[in-house]
Amino acid sequence: MNTKEVGNSVLKTLFASIPYAGQLFSEVFIEYRSRIKQNRINAFSELLEEHFSGGSQIDFSKLNKVEFSDLFEAVIQRVARTDSSQKHIRFRDILTNYMESTVQSIDHAETFLDLISSLDEPSIQILKYHNQYDKEFAKYDQKEDSLRDAIKDENLRLEKERDEQKRVMTLLPRSKSDISSLTRELQNVQEQIKQLSKYRQASFYSLSEDDFLYLKQILLSKALLRESGVGTRGHVPYMMMRITMFGKQFINYISDGDIG
Repeated sequence: MNTKEVGNSVLKTLFASIPYAGQLFSEVFIEYRSRIKQNRINAFSELLEEHFSGGSQIDFSKLNKVEFSDLFEAVIQRVARTDSSQKHIRFRDILTNYMESTVQSIDHAETFLDLISSLDEPSIQILKYHNQYDKEFAKYDQKEDSLRDAIKDENLRLEKERDEQKRVMTLLPRSKSDISSLTRELQNVQEQIKQLSKYRQASFYSLSEDDFLYLKQILLSKALLRESGVGTRGHVPYMMMRITMFGKQFINYISDGDIG
């Protein structure tokens, strides 16, 4: 049996296992009678078939659950309303991730599906890389603090050695060497932090400054991004944005099926 036949077989088994799946498709086709809507659902079915043709392992015990029927219906309804192939792939991946994962939760699925429907791909990319910024910044920020403390300790030690004349000749050179090494490492970490600023630049996303600002404002309005540095000297509105916990949950929810 070739991969096309495997995909068809799994897809048929899938629909047979979902309560009211056939009825749901009939109702959707009736509600969205236009050929465009039908083509969208047909294309989505082909995406599912393509996915299953890869030999994916499905937890069929989940398919008889009411929560999966609700998720399936929510996905199909949104598929019929959009012609974006990128959104269709994200919708498919949310569906298949739930079917294949033993830990994927359906909690907040409606909220996340609405976000996929309302956000364009550049907005999702902005959110994705702000999430990456947070991960990398946290790592380097902690390292920077640690190095600053280490340099401070070495300087205090150096001052103490200067006061203890008997130990100057044996310990002072090593202390100076330690400080130089730590300073170089600190400068390297600071350079890494500086490099992260690319995620906050319109050029990184191939956007104009106006479009970048507009999309960040949309993400802020949806509580996915927040202002950073408010109240600090020289603060510029919408310039330094950080991802929110809600934004992290959303981007992590769709990350398994990330398409870019």
